[in-house]
Formats: sequence, structure tokens, C-alpha cells
Amino acid sequence: MAETFNGEAERRIFTRMRMDIDVLVRTRGRLLGRYRVHDLGLGGVFISAGGLDLYPNDLAELAFPEGGVFRTMVVRHEEQGVGLMFHDHDEESLDALRDAMVAASRPASGCSLLAEAVPLRH
Repeated sequence: MAETFNGEAERRIFTRMRMDIDVLVRTRGRLLGRYRVHDLGLGGVFISAGGLDLYPNDLAELAFPEGGVFRTMVVRHEEQGVGLMFHDHDEESLDALRDAMVAASRPASGCSLLAEAVPLRH
């Protein structure tokens, strides 16, 4: 059964992983802070950031500790955090993200794969 969001079935295309990393969030030219990643996929990320002042269609830039900067668009705002879809990045950033996900998927990492993928909302 498909997950729903506001009564609509979500379309998911990328596998998500739980990851124990922080990410820097910047928007409108200012740093909002460092937030914990809840889960991550090649299409986007959900960050645990209750009370973060970002809402659907807002744009933000994320910087990952393993390297990589991604321009994102907010696709979901919940009490527990914010879902962001990657929409602009260079190949080097994507490679760094892939490497981090491969490393995290190894059994010793303590990360777990989720049967989810990033919702496609525009």
C-alpha cells in the first residue's frame, strides 16, 4: 500500500537510508544552523528540525560533512522536521553523497535501509 501525504499517495523512486549525520542548512543568505538527518536518499533528505521556519516550496542549501552542497526545495513540513528534495547539485557533490550512502550501508555502520524513497512533489 502506498504511503499517503495529505490524503494523496506519494510517488517514491529512491531508496532511503537512516543516517546519523548532521547537515548545515542555509536559506535566504543566512545560516539557519546544524540539523540531524533522519533519512536520506539520492533524491532528497528528511531532517529532524522541529520548529524550523521552512515550508513547502521554500528553497534551502544543504552542506554535508562528507562533502557536497545541494540546493533543495522543501516538499514537506511536519512538527518533527522538514523533507527537502534535491534540485541542483554538481557531480562531485552527488558522488560524495553516494560514497557516504555506500559506506553507511555496510553492516558495521549501524544504518538501516528503509523501503521508502523521496516523494516527487512540485
